[in-house]
Amino acid sequence: MSGGGETGSLPNEASALRAKKSASLSYGVATAASSPHLLKDPQASSSGSSPATSPASRVLRIQSWRNLPDLSQRLIEAGIYGEYRDYRTRYRQWRQGHPKGAAGELTTTALQSNDPSQFEFWYPTPSIFKWRYTLSYWRSILFLLGSLLFTFSAALLYWQPPGSGHLTRFAPNLIGSVLFSVGTYLSYLNLINIATPEQGRLLYFCPDSKGMLAKHVQVSTIIGTVAFFVGALLFLIGVASQVFVGAMSPIWRYAIIDMGNLLGSFGFVLGGLCEMVHNGVISGESTWSDFAWWASTLDFIGGCNFLVATLAMMLKLDGPGTKSFQEFNYLMGSAVYVVSSVLLLLMWRGEDLGFFLLPPPHL
Repeated sequence: MSGGGETGSLPNEASALRAKKSASLSYGVATAASSPHLLKDPQASSSGSSPATSPASRVLRIQSWRNLPDLSQRLIEAGIYGEYRDYRTRYRQWRQGHPKGAAGELTTTALQSNDPSQFEFWYPTPSIFKWRYTLSYWRSILFLLGSLLFTFSAALLYWQPPGSGHLTRFAPNLIGSVLFSVGTYLSYLNLINIATPEQGRLLYFCPDSKGMLAKHVQVSTIIGTVAFFVGALLFLIGVASQVFVGAMSPIWRYAIIDMGNLLGSFGFVLGGLCEMVHNGVISGESTWSDFAWWASTLDFIGGCNFLVATLAMMLKLDGPGTKSFQEFNYLMGSAVYVVSSVLLLLMWRGEDLGFFLLPPPHL
């Protein structure tokens, strides 16, 4: 991805920088010539050195160079500061007599082609990188804990061991739903702040539409992130409403609990499908050797398990093994989300902060 409209003006800025440096040197020489007392140096006079190489002249040149503008921020905004810094290091090595140094010209195209991940484009300041790094950690932890609690609750429903009452099965499911909802909100928070340059200017609910367009955020990213977030909230409403299930009429039970579970499960399926589209699973751009391929596929399968179990419960299918079929699908879907959450944590350890939907690259 390109760093925006700033990159095209860098060659002109470099020319302006050279012109200003030349003007500054001319100004230093003119000042020294018009003020001979600045060049008086007893050691220089005794040794026969010229005024141009005297310490006073060198001081004037250093002061002139220090007055030149610093274009580092412009390079950071263009996403090529890292490659510029590497080029500068190699150039200094060549000037110091090393056998290898910088190759080629320092152009914008060369810098961008050597930095395909464009680290500074996605993380323009250290504060926003630290914020996204921390956010990604807690997001993976919340998903892992929530899916573990889902699995525990589904296992109790499926096997029904002695002593597993309603509260024992309900409480883990409720807590897991809360953790999962917070995790999906963190994903949404990361999405709406994809163009936020520093931590002090964060958004918390309303997205920055222009910023997301500038960062070329894909439609699948937006739909998938919102689908997971809304689906988790609806599923949480359906789970939490079971506290009042005894006082609800059949209509309210259907409208709040059943529809909440149904729409929430559909959001999980849609989110998993968007992950597969975003990571090239459907198009074949990624393979089973990639973490993102497995995690996206598992999220889609887990959502399908939840959706099938919810539909079976709503249709009230009668027959031998029907209840076990519902509970088995909840159990399998929860277990699949556990594996997906572990992969999420491994991707965070590999500093892949975009995970399965967001565009920031693997670092």
